[in-house]
Amino acid sequence: MFVKRKALPCAVIFIRLILVFTQNEVVNWKSSWSSANSLCELAGSMLTGEVTAEKIDITDITNEEQPYWIGAVSLHTPWFDVFTCKVVTQRDFIKKVNIQVNDNNRPVHQCFQECEQYRVFGLSTNACFCFNKLQISGDLCQNRRVSPTSFDVYGYSNSAGIDQAAVVQYDTNSLNPRPFPYNGTGTGDCVAAILVPGESLSSRSSHKLLPCDSRLPYICNGQLVSGPVDWADAVLQCDVVLSSVHQGLYSMDVQSTTVAWTGISRRSDLYWTADVALNENSLFNCLAVRIIANGEASISKKDCKEELPFLCKKGTKAVSCIPIFFNC
Repeated sequence: MFVKRKALPCAVIFIRLILVFTQNEVVNWKSSWSSANSLCELAGSMLTGEVTAEKIDITDITNEEQPYWIGAVSLHTPWFDVFTCKVVTQRDFIKKVNIQVNDNNRPVHQCFQECEQYRVFGLSTNACFCFNKLQISGDLCQNRRVSPTSFDVYGYSNSAGIDQAAVVQYDTNSLNPRPFPYNGTGTGDCVAAILVPGESLSSRSSHKLLPCDSRLPYICNGQLVSGPVDWADAVLQCDVVLSSVHQGLYSMDVQSTTVAWTGISRRSDLYWTADVALNENSLFNCLAVRIIANGEASISKKDCKEELPFLCKKGTKAVSCIPIFFNC
């Protein structure tokens, strides 16, 4: 006679795995940046100063082109629209701070920080201005680029009076925040609209967040201009604001799906995590390192939710719980 044995229940136990690294070590299981950052001290996390790929030891990276999380982030401002250059007077602005645009690699970012409590900030040759609203009236002036490699734009006029200033205005629209980030995909600091034949363009349309040096056609005063130019040149060549909430809804006459610059951008700076305090209100992307041509290292911005392998710092621990299944 055979006796049927009662099946044992399925059981799962977890083994706590602790790895101690004697050098920068590649961890090949994939994780979001925040999870990787909690598992070990990511390579670079204790560094300070300028973020460069040369500071990361990539000796143990053998998989070229594969990005690996490191202990660094790209902290950025909220989005803002660039608005046409206007000549303003003292009665128009609330606050003025002297800022020289020459030999300044981040004047727009600096001006934003000075005017963070106001909706609009404006940049001239030698000053930053804070406003409660956009300045619609007043004489037009000229958009100028800070330098050929900069994407910051300021206002210039050779006819402004002694009590006047030519400013390019940046509208944070802080009183009516738009959806983050314009339903866009990507990690770039300049926004391009995806134009679809027969569809109206709005703040709810799909967008791409691209590097500002990408060369694209652009939208000027409701019209598509073929270009292609980078984002700052689009602003310089458009004497009226690019596509933005100020123009409302309109249809673009395109024959096929087209990606074109809008007047929307932000500014960002790179930080090692030791140099910045992150919290739930912080706006940031996460940085990864990879090997490119000639065995050199390159750092790129990634969506922090993307799952990548990571690089742990020498002398730190990676802790993980591994499930072991019995009778399952």
